[in-house]
Amino acid sequence: MEKEDRQTELKTLIRELYTREGFNTLSPETFRDYDSWIDQKIDSEKRQDRYLAVIKRYFGNLRTKRILEVGCGTGGTIVAMRKEGSIVCGVDSFIDTLKIARLRGKINNQNNFLINASGEDLPFRCAVFDGVLSLQVLEHVQDIEKVVSEMYRVVRKGGFIYVETPNFNSFYESHFKRKWLPRMPRTLAYWYFKLSGFKNAHFIYALNYTTPLKIRKTLSRFGLKITNPSLESKLEKIYGSQRSKGWRSLIYKMLSLLPLRISEKIVFFVEYYTPFGSSCFFAIKK
Repeated sequence: MEKEDRQTELKTLIRELYTREGFNTLSPETFRDYDSWIDQKIDSEKRQDRYLAVIKRYFGNLRTKRILEVGCGTGGTIVAMRKEGSIVCGVDSFIDTLKIARLRGKINNQNNFLINASGEDLPFRCAVFDGVLSLQVLEHVQDIEKVVSEMYRVVRKGGFIYVETPNFNSFYESHFKRKWLPRMPRTLAYWYFKLSGFKNAHFIYALNYTTPLKIRKTLSRFGLKITNPSLESKLEKIYGSQRSKGWRSLIYKMLSLLPLRISEKIVFFVEYYTPFGSSCFFAIKK
């Protein structure tokens, strides 16, 4: 099959998948131009720079590292990691997304190792990977603690785990792209989104309400050395060369007048206990 034919097939499969799952009706504002949104999904392997930059910052060169992605979806990160020289494996519980991931690999001249499995029951021996990724997945799983336990089990001593997941303790719900009340009760949230014109409002019942504090507590149960890249980024903006604009700049300037240990406690409190924290970012060494 020619590359152009595979590209056409990829676009067809991606459109069928997301339309079947109701993404074309999930957010009226964001998906008004549904074709452009689909186009972004077609070459998602080219949009992984942020993930790769954070992972390499905390864990170094990825070349020859054995990396597992739990919940690999349509394979964008898998392809990008392979281009970095990693030996990659992806698992996902949905056969349709794996079909797309395999096709994406072939388009990029890759024959990637992809397995249909759930994060709660990874089909690998203990300590076989140098690193495990979970990117915007834990809010969708059946048992968060079980998935984390399995990730911990399959990563070697000295290896890393990198987790990203939305923060439902914020004023913005990232799936519906809409402001809301933090951790809004699901029935209330359903009617809020339903009356706001969202045809797929029932999707809220399928989500775990992940928060930075909840994920940190889960990770801490395994004795992992946890780093929060979002928290560190904010401290760099206060004391380092990074600079923010607008009202954040004023707040950071005020915090920079305080001793570091006090600013750390303030930023930690805001990040973990208030609706003004970022999404959940955790870089973990075993």
